Amino acid sequence: MFSKVLTPHPALAPFVKCYLAVKIDEKGITSSAVSCKVLPMLVFSYRSTANMAFRFADMPTSDPIFLNDKPIMLGPSNIACYVSSSGEMYLLVVVLQTTGAYFFSKKPASSLTNKVIKIEEIDKRFNEAQEKLWTATNAQEAVQLLEPYLLRHFEVNTQSFFHHDLTGATDYINQVSGLVSVCPFSQEKNRKLTKY
Repeated sequence: MFSKVLTPHPALAPFVKCYLAVKIDEKGITSSAVSCKVLPMLVFSYRSTANMAFRFADMPTSDPIFLNDKPIMLGPSNIACYVSSSGEMYLLVVVLQTTGAYFFSKKPASSLTNKVIKIEEIDKRFNEAQEKLWTATNAQEAVQLLEPYLLRHFEVNTQSFFHHDLTGATDYINQVSGLVSVCPFSQEKNRKLTKY
């Protein structure tokens, strides 16, 4: 097994910690336990399809999630994740920041604990990205093919998130002008409040 760490585009820094390019060349079927204890990950194959199955220790043995022609998301784990694979595979792993994980699942990263999710359940555009990744001949090329999809995904999802969540609050402040007080959390009780 060979792995290499790659740096994401600066615009992805709040969402993506790094990329891991992994080459696996196994003769026969192998099984191993892996763990992504801290951060969720998106797993794509490049150059060719990957023959891998992922299963957390608490999942029934009949319920593995396969990384064949569709990318997956591995949540953070507090138990072992078992991976079965065979043959030569090239993987591009997107290690997400917790903010990045939120904009994929619309839930706190902790809700993804010990979960394997097919990314197509979140955003079907990544199936198109996966198909393009099979044409990549190296990890750098795979990153260049995938980054536009990640940039677009985060752009669309962060705009709608901030627009809906903050617009309601600012509209309310404008409607009740003079009645809403805003002060720093650490402000002492006897100080004057700022009014809008």
